[in-house]
Amino acid sequence: MSKQYDVTNLRTFEAALKKFEIKVKNSVAGVLQQAASGCYNKILENSPCKTGSYIASHRISVNAVDGSDTAYTKKTAIPEGVAKAQAKTQLLNLKGLKETDTVYISNSVGFSNSNHYSWAANVEYTGWNGKGGYLVYEKALMYTISNIAKYVSFMKSSGDKILDPMDVI
Repeated sequence: MSKQYDVTNLRTFEAALKKFEIKVKNSVAGVLQQAASGCYNKILENSPCKTGSYIASHRISVNAVDGSDTAYTKKTAIPEGVAKAQAKTQLLNLKGLKETDTVYISNSVGFSNSNHYSWAANVEYTGWNGKGGYLVYEKALMYTISNIAKYVSFMKSSGDKILDPMDVI
């Protein structure tokens, strides 16, 4: 015998379906937020340059690329640690992320492009003697892709809530 649905059952079903839809959207947005945070932190962690301009010019933007940079000269240079702390404030741009958003991580400083051309004189590299081809973004992306299951698991264990991006630093 088939179950009959009345108006009350349909309204209950519709309300439950709407709650499920919101939960799924929040979970997807949370995984996107965790993945973007993880990728950005990996980029900062593997920076080949000691210069504050390169490190502080990493940008996180949502739905459009941010082409701005933070230029320092030898006279106004800041320590690597200060530049990384400044760059981490970009994680705040992930607050309020929706599941349909596109996250861009970029750096417009000349020596961060694929040709490794620099407008900055005497760029100092850490550990690689300026030989180039560091693939910082590519390696961070591969790291992020390999950790998607971890981000999904984290969202499940955190109650599917979207977290403050600064909590994952």
